[in-house]
Amino acid sequence: MPTAQLVMLCRKALLIIVVLMLHSAWLAVTLYASTWYWKQPYHTNALSGEAWVNELIFGHLERIYTCLGMRVHVFLALVPELCLHGLKDSHYVTLKEKVAISVLLVFLSNILEKDSSGPC
Repeated sequence: MPTAQLVMLCRKALLIIVVLMLHSAWLAVTLYASTWYWKQPYHTNALSGEAWVNELIFGHLERIYTCLGMRVHVFLALVPELCLHGLKDSHYVTLKEKVAISVLLVFLSNILEKDSSGPC
C-alpha cells in the first residue's frame, strides 16, 4: 500500500475515533442533564418532628441541603458536637430536631436578608 493511501486511512480512522469520542461525551452530558438520570423522588410527604429530621437525613441527597443549607455529613457532625457542649434531648423534642429547627431558622433568615437587601 502506498504511503499516501496509508496516511489517508490513518486520518480517516483518527477522524472516526474523534467523532465517536465527541458523540459519547455529548450522550453523557445529555443523560446527566436530563430528568431521567436521577429517579429518586424529592418531595414525598409532609412530616413533622423526628420523622421530618429522619427524612432529611435518609431521604433525597439534596433535600437537607435545600432545607438547611448544609450537607448531611455536616449536620450529623454538628449534633454530637453540640451534645458535647451541653445540649440534650428535652422531654418532647430530640436534639436532632432542635438542631434542625435552629439551623432552618438561621438559613431562612439569611435567605430573607439577602432577598430584602437586593442583589449581591
